[in-house]
Amino acid sequence: MGGVTKDDSDENYVCYRCVDDDFLQREMKASGKKQACSYCRRKGIRSWTLQTLADRVQEVFDEHFQLSSDQPDLWQEMLLRDKESDYVWFREGEEPQEIIASYAEVSREIAIDIVEIWSSSSEHDPFEFDEDPFGDEARYIEITTSHGQIESSWSEMQDELLHRTRFFSKSTVDFLEELFNGIQEMSSYQGTAVQILDPTDFDGIYRARIAETDNKLKEILEGVPNQLGAQWGRSAKAGRMNAAGVTALYGAFDAETCIAEVRAPVGSQVVIGKFKLLRPLKILNLKHLENIYKKMSLFDPNFHKISDKMHFLRSLSSRLSVPVFSDGEQFDYLITQVIAEFLASIEPRIDGVAFASAQSGGESMNVVLFAHACEIKQPDFPQGTKTEFSVTADEDDDLEFNLVHKHPYPNGPAHTESDLIFENETQLIEKSTLELDFKSIQIRMIKAVKFTSSRSTVHHSELTGDIQELYSHQFKGIDGPEFDF
Repeated sequence: MGGVTKDDSDENYVCYRCVDDDFLQREMKASGKKQACSYCRRKGIRSWTLQTLADRVQEVFDEHFQLSSDQPDLWQEMLLRDKESDYVWFREGEEPQEIIASYAEVSREIAIDIVEIWSSSSEHDPFEFDEDPFGDEARYIEITTSHGQIESSWSEMQDELLHRTRFFSKSTVDFLEELFNGIQEMSSYQGTAVQILDPTDFDGIYRARIAETDNKLKEILEGVPNQLGAQWGRSAKAGRMNAAGVTALYGAFDAETCIAEVRAPVGSQVVIGKFKLLRPLKILNLKHLENIYKKMSLFDPNFHKISDKMHFLRSLSSRLSVPVFSDGEQFDYLITQVIAEFLASIEPRIDGVAFASAQSGGESMNVVLFAHACEIKQPDFPQGTKTEFSVTADEDDDLEFNLVHKHPYPNGPAHTESDLIFENETQLIEKSTLELDFKSIQIRMIKAVKFTSSRSTVHHSELTGDIQELYSHQFKGIDGPEFDF
């Protein structure tokens, strides 16, 4: 029994202070009457009758919860009858008062009194064999919510981008604005959805380029840092997160992932360098979205809409990180390119996106910086400095790679602003977000490529003659999916 004594002549009241759900509390403050609360004993405070609260709570309860089965299913029955099994059956679900206390955020005392009101008005006949829906043994489970609305909108957006119009598509913009609205305030147990990469504790972003020939290797190294940076203008090739001609810098959080992502062929060389950050960068981490959460109220009229959105955002990482093969890049990258362009334009500004590396099996992270965050600080070398790359062999015939910056002044570099290489150098420095760590530059000789795979068993069968005799041959293999033909 609850803590309130029922009195036929005196109505029981619950004040909004005794309810912690934000939406329900606002409803009670807006429509409640000033009364003495029967629970916290406050006087002259906005309150509902206990009956009114019970009716409002039941609206939500009936929509989101249902009685669980009070009997084991066939499979569970079989386990129970198995003498060698130690299986013990427990009824699924929770007591209704426990559920009410949780989602309405009221005390257990109030929740019990609400269930008593439901039970007293229930049409259950105690002489029938059907279960009392609010009896001591009743247990409830949450009704599975359908998450189809945003999935449908996503499919429509894909169809429009691929087959109708990409530019000036209002429906695409509306969908993306709704999807990413509030993304900068969302969190998961791994951290915030938009994480801050701080120069003081972030190691840096690694970049890699393939050199198929020695001449290409020389070209890259003598052109650092720009040759390791993002490409601009017509040199910018299309990628997962950028259309052709749109600048973006692709990197990774570690050197090994860089090598995997550039897919260097055996016999080639890979130049790797680390860029240090000159300012904090705001990065949308798609991996964090996989476990994103937001406190939601079942009393919120937009509950299903918000729940659908959260469910979809949790799947966005796998959708945008899926491996794409070369013959499908033009179409498969279109969706991710449009999303990246949208994210680059929102305020407060996001500098890039981090996502799981498909080439490393999803264990490591790639990062893409948008154009406004790709500017590289130029070395403080005097005008006329030339960088030369050479290869020498030591006494053990091991190769040594040398990068020498030859200054025009015999007594060393003259570090003055007027000597910087680029025009408008002061403005460039102010915009710069990255600086190459020359000591981090390394060359990797690709001698072999390793991969992991899974094997599936294939069954071959034949149907012959009128009796349709079945002959089967199973190729030996490890456990895995089975394919029949």
